[in-house]
Amino acid sequence: MNITFAQHLKVIMVLRQMNQRTLAHRAGLSESHVSRVFNGLANVRLDTLAKMAMALDMKLNIELKPKGDWHGNGE
Repeated sequence: MNITFAQHLKVIMVLRQMNQRTLAHRAGLSESHVSRVFNGLANVRLDTLAKMAMALDMKLNIELKPKGDWHGNGE
């Protein structure tokens, strides 16, 4: 089962006992932008992800993985 970024964010915020206002303040973002991210309504830039990760005391890890049967030979 794949979860969305917004769903994952909600879980982390619950575990950190943090609300959207606090996250916005700590990340230097507007509350409205955090709300849109939280509700899955915003495209999130990499720098915004990094700010949110730092505010949540998390490490941001981005990984590229091949889909399906990929052998790296262009086929």
